Amino acid sequence: AENPYKYSMGITMDNSELYTVYDTTTGKVHKREAVKVGAIDSSKIGASLFLVGDVIKSITVDGRTYEINRMFQVIDCMFRVYDSSTLVITVERAGTVIDVTVPVANMTLDKVQ
Repeated sequence: AENPYKYSMGITMDNSELYTVYDTTTGKVHKREAVKVGAIDSSKIGASLFLVGDVIKSITVDGRTYEINRMFQVIDCMFRVYDSSTLVITVERAGTVIDVTVPVANMTLDKVQ
């Protein structure tokens, strides 16, 4: 059954850096964007975990890692999060890659519009 709710960390994403990558194996050009934390709601869990400008590199939900190259991938990953999930978001912050473990129990559950 579809989950009519999604978990929210209170962060807004920004994808101002758009670029393309040429795949020499397939000959295809793939659109990419640097998905950054653009704004943070100080009343939600994201405020204690992320900084504006963090670049989201990957999201791991229940041991499965999803590389993040487009903003919609972040949203897709958040629909995979449930009460019992473990959630780790890998970000690049000031040139250093770090893993941020997000306590799902402290996230808010918002109804999908």
